[in-house]
Amino acid sequence: MNPERRREPRIPVPRTLQALDAASGAIVGTVANVSSQGMLVLCYQCIEPDRVLQFKIQIPPSLLPDAPLLSVAVESVWTEADGTEGKYWCGFRIIEYAPDAADILQRLMAQFS
Repeated sequence: MNPERRREPRIPVPRTLQALDAASGAIVGTVANVSSQGMLVLCYQCIEPDRVLQFKIQIPPSLLPDAPLLSVAVESVWTEADGTEGKYWCGFRIIEYAPDAADILQRLMAQFS
């Protein structure tokens, strides 16, 4: 993987959180860890660096009953094959939050730490 360049540590995500492409509704992958500035996603296709996507991340009601969805715009920073056919580790930088998304993300990270 790439050398560490994060400004803050990422928090491991112990639950399955799927990242969906907001435009198509397709599942992009599963969130592995997250911070207020980015996330690591195990993707089901190779996503080239510098690609901008709008993610909708479904949050189980057991974690945040009043916030079922986290919407963020992300930019892919790097991609590396997982070693499993058809899966790729992709590092994303969060470039924009939907209204209330920053608060939802902070609350979600508090559940995992």
